[in-house]
Amino acid sequence: MRSSSFVTLVTIGLLTMLLCLGSAIGYAAESAVTPELEAKAQRVRDQKAQQPTQAQRDASAAALKAQKEKIKKAKESQTQPAPAEKSSE
Repeated sequence: MRSSSFVTLVTIGLLTMLLCLGSAIGYAAESAVTPELEAKAQRVRDQKAQQPTQAQRDASAAALKAQKEKIKKAKESQTQPAPAEKSSE
């Protein structure tokens, strides 16, 4: 009795797996690549190619930091009073 219920459960499990596999294959066959889907995939690939790399991001960040330092030094030099000249009297 016990072995027949085990065999039944295994058979049901195998049939369920085959049914799922068959459904997946059938779905894949029905969902062929349409021109619209191919165009969308191409747009995504193009957008991915346009994204900056990490090296480009790092270089931009370094350039921005240098520019900010340059502006900061220029502002500091404008706000500092001119040194007072000593009278030679």
